[in-house]
Order: sequence, then structure tokens, then C-alpha cells
Amino acid sequence: MENNLTVVVYIKNEILYGRCSGAPILDLSSAKLLLKTIKNVSDKKPYPVIIDFDGIKYMDKETREFFFKKSAESFSLLAFVTKDFKFKMLLNSATSIHLPHLLFKVFDTSKKAEVWVKQFTSKK
Repeated sequence: MENNLTVVVYIKNEILYGRCSGAPILDLSSAKLLLKTIKNVSDKKPYPVIIDFDGIKYMDKETREFFFKKSAESFSLLAFVTKDFKFKMLLNSATSIHLPHLLFKVFDTSKKAEVWVKQFTSKK
């Protein structure tokens, strides 16, 4: 099965944004592409990260284990965005299991995620 997932990563206002869209499943090769692109764009600087999983509804166990292991090595603050309730539950449970020390939250809009991230990153 061909996966037509599109990955876009950019930095705006000191927040790194990642967006995956175009396929209902985040497979292992797509997860590797997403994390590699984030690493290249960030130039290994520890940005807070917001990842929008637009239209993604599933990530298999192997992909989750890889994705969260690599996320633990790279991120200190992570917000996910998804409108899919089941995928939101999967992200919440997988992140709690694999990244208990990581500050994370799952949102249904990027705007809500930005507000949450900025409360930890705004200069006081």
C-alpha cells in the first residue's frame, strides 16, 4: 500500500511546527521522515514542537515505539494536534507510557496548542 503522506516542517516565533497530512496512517517510513525533517530544520536546537496530524487516524505499535523513543531523545515540550478522537486517545496513552517525563498535551486545534506552548516559552 502506497502512503501519500505529506510532511511540512517550519519554525515560526521560536516554535517548530510539523504537519503530516494526506494519508490516514502514519507508518514507520513516514515517522522517520517527519523526525528527520524536524532534526534538519531545527539544526538540533531544542525548540518546543507542535505536530499537527491532519487526517491521520492510526499509528501501529512499531511506529509508536520508534516515534516516541526518538521524540524522547529530541524534545522537551511537545504538543500534538488532531481532530480524530480515537487518534487523540492513542496519542495520549502512548505518550503517557513512552514519555512519562516529557511535557506534552494533545489538542484539537493548532491555536490551542500554541497558547499552551507559549505559556512555557514566553519570556517573562
